[in-house]
Amino acid sequence: MTPPADAPAHEFERKFLVTDPSVVQGRPWTAMRQGYLFANSGYALRIRLTETSDGTAGAVLTLKGPRSGLGRPESEWEVPVQDGLVLLEQASGTVEKRRHLLEHDGLVWEVDVFEGRHDGLVLAEVEADEAAVVAAQPPPWAGAEVTDDVRYYNSSLAAADGPPGPAPTGRA
Repeated sequence: MTPPADAPAHEFERKFLVTDPSVVQGRPWTAMRQGYLFANSGYALRIRLTETSDGTAGAVLTLKGPRSGLGRPESEWEVPVQDGLVLLEQASGTVEKRRHLLEHDGLVWEVDVFEGRHDGLVLAEVEADEAAVVAAQPPPWAGAEVTDDVRYYNSSLAAADGPPGPAPTGRA
């Protein structure tokens, strides 16, 4: 069965702690400030403001549905940056990070280096179609998988005073 054309897209992802944050040194980045306007029962409404290392700014409003396995429904809408700033002021919790894109085994990995009260936390995430995400082999600089650890969800981090601890050890 084909989903209707207006059905939300599904994102499939896995998330890992990064054991060697030096892999992002000297690489382009996108600074992100994101806040949660709503997060309950697996649903989240997020506003994300971005600025790339070349100064390009943007804002995206994202609605995510409950997770099922490695996937969850997700819809995104670009909004004017000024509107994004107003929405961010209304957020109940925020996260600040710099995102770097690295390629490994034909997949793009998003490496998020957290700042502010989450300083020191570095996570890598791979997003692709479900089969590719399931088959993805973590890069050598990735440690424990935290995909199913709710403490590492951005919505949880936004509500927390600092990074989760203690961190899991090894690979799952």
